[in-house]
Amino acid sequence: MLYKQQVDIIIPVHNSEKYLSDCLKSIDNQEYNKINVIIINDGSIDESEKIINSYVHSSRFNVKYFAFQEPQGVSVARNKGIELSSGEFVTFVDSDDIILPNHVKTLVHNMTENVSLSAVYTSKSDLSRNMKGKSKVLSLSDSFISVLSSKGVEGYVWNKLFRNKFLQKYHIQFKQNIVMSEDLLFVCDYLLKVSGNMRMSSNQSYYYRINNTSVTKSSSAEEARIQSQYLVYTLIEKAVSESSLNPKAVKVFYEKLMLFLNYALYRLGYNEQSQQIALLLKKLESKYLISFFMSSAIMSKEKMGYLYRKVKGGSYEP
Repeated sequence: MLYKQQVDIIIPVHNSEKYLSDCLKSIDNQEYNKINVIIINDGSIDESEKIINSYVHSSRFNVKYFAFQEPQGVSVARNKGIELSSGEFVTFVDSDDIILPNHVKTLVHNMTENVSLSAVYTSKSDLSRNMKGKSKVLSLSDSFISVLSSKGVEGYVWNKLFRNKFLQKYHIQFKQNIVMSEDLLFVCDYLLKVSGNMRMSSNQSYYYRINNTSVTKSSSAEEARIQSQYLVYTLIEKAVSESSLNPKAVKVFYEKLMLFLNYALYRLGYNEQSQQIALLLKKLESKYLISFFMSSAIMSKEKMGYLYRKVKGGSYEP
């Protein structure tokens, strides 16, 4: 029976004392009972460890706890969680977020034998009115489009359920040198290596808390994030070229790449890297510019932002 299969919930924690108790409480309130909680403390120096130790002794679920003495980054923490996992399914929860009681149950219910990935929508507002939703199975190509699109389930890992046997078989892990969009790379890597499909539920059972205080806003930090995203898209492009995705999915990938390059060029200004970006964007626009503005996978506000940055940024002729 599907409901007897173990789900491992991996929670990376770094100085999360403000919201951690709420997060752990929402996990203990799950309607699904076969849960193994894996907490990775990534060198926290606040009260997070005290909260975790209390939870280890009070939780109704089995809890595995591992602590790094020094911060290693979320990718290393999640990889450690995968290493410690033993269940049939794996999902992730960020330590400042909360999940509704039906969250894990919904993900497992949708993980039928013919499905490789289960996903729900996320919410950045009130979850109370989003208790029920319909689900549908998407092909590999349509799953890929939904992961890329802001109108779909997007590229997060924490609103999805993965089959652990595939994570182990294909050695799927988070890239440690990626500081931005590491989730997107992980999900795309999983989909394209497994070459399976996804069941997507319109249920919004995951509340993503926007934590602006955790984002460093210096120009050097932003440049590092852009470089990281550029690497992510480069790696995904290589995987796409070797995949069985249909032409529509490939087109949507390049439309999303255009959107990123347009933003990167606007934010970076003119330097050696921006010249390379400008050349690539010009090449993609010559092929995909019309389809970009007609694409159903690109939101209207994203198209308007593209035009705004293109006008404000001036000419990017190399």
